[in-house]
Amino acid sequence: MAMSRAWRSVLADARWLCALGLCVGLATACGNDDGGGAVAAVDTLCTDGTRKCLGNALLTCASDGKAWKVANCGEAKVCGQGQGGLGCQPVDCVPNSKSCDDNKAMQCPADGQGDPSQVEFCVGAEHCVAGTCVKTACTSGDKLCGWKALLSCNGGGWSSQKCGANERCDAAKKACVERTCEPTTIACKDNTTSQTCNTEGSAWIVSACKAGQVCRDGVCHAKVKGKDDIADAGATDTGATSGDAANDAAETGGFLDVQKDEFVFEPLDKLTVYKSTKAPIPEGTLVFEYDISSASYLSLEQMMQITGNQNLEKIEIACAPVEEFTTGSTNELEQRWPNSSVLMNDGTNDPAVAQFRYQAIEYSITIKEFPDVGGRLKGSFNATMADVMIKGKTFYVEGAFDIKRTQ
Repeated sequence: MAMSRAWRSVLADARWLCALGLCVGLATACGNDDGGGAVAAVDTLCTDGTRKCLGNALLTCASDGKAWKVANCGEAKVCGQGQGGLGCQPVDCVPNSKSCDDNKAMQCPADGQGDPSQVEFCVGAEHCVAGTCVKTACTSGDKLCGWKALLSCNGGGWSSQKCGANERCDAAKKACVERTCEPTTIACKDNTTSQTCNTEGSAWIVSACKAGQVCRDGVCHAKVKGKDDIADAGATDTGATSGDAANDAAETGGFLDVQKDEFVFEPLDKLTVYKSTKAPIPEGTLVFEYDISSASYLSLEQMMQITGNQNLEKIEIACAPVEEFTTGSTNELEQRWPNSSVLMNDGTNDPAVAQFRYQAIEYSITIKEFPDVGGRLKGSFNATMADVMIKGKTFYVEGAFDIKRTQ
């Protein structure tokens, strides 16, 4: 029997997880029936502070050892071993993302480490748009899906519109549609079934827990005495269940709530940018969500630095010299922090440009929160950007950042 396209997609996502070295963890914690018997209730699941990866989620053991705190690493980071130990590690590019390098269609490695490699060369009457080889000549009204973007033919040429942060491009509908789920996240379908969102966010990959296990926040594990083990811990000599335990059992299908307040979901890093040739930037302008972003403080330079990458596009926002934990605003006239800057590049490879093609000639940067390492650096900015390769060409940007400080 021929394999359907949907199943090929599911298997491809499964191979992607295995390529990250994660499929073993999935099979162990939430795998299908491996022939083993029911899992006995346990006193604790883990040791306080212990960490492990499950899919692309980082699990940290709660202080009482009776539950896992789950933090999803998201699309722009990978759960794995780094210099600071096991955690959500930064990547060089978004895993499996596609981009263009002139007429070459490129794809990021499955682990996000290293440079994208060529997967296709657009030849003849083709060229690359949004990581996809398309026919150069097209008919107005034609539409195709590129990498998280909708390609539309207008006036005989293709244009690309990036789908929203919570959207994907549906090849059948030829339109950007809302994602079914957040890619790579884990969740429970029910008390005994775990599920993982595929890399496109178009469907859940379902996996049954082993016999006797329960699912909490996407994690299959043995019943925990005093939390999941209602059948035994809640019974009295008469076989009855009383008080709050009975009510909890009725509401959760026979299992106590696993203290949801113990589970801490770390917010995703956000670096949003609006770009326009007009100032002020009009309402409805397309927003760019930078997939890979970081926030740090360089003590020697006394510099607060925000960086972001979206495929080949890069942005850097810096304030210096600024004392650590300082909040407030600066601009090119006040020069409260005179060595501040807003720099951008679109991937242009030109020997005349050292690193950034676009540089702010006017700017305003505001730091709202400047915490210690591990906290979230928050603020906003706007700037008039000059093109150093084309004299007199400018555009305007404004945006905001909410990023975990790593240094």
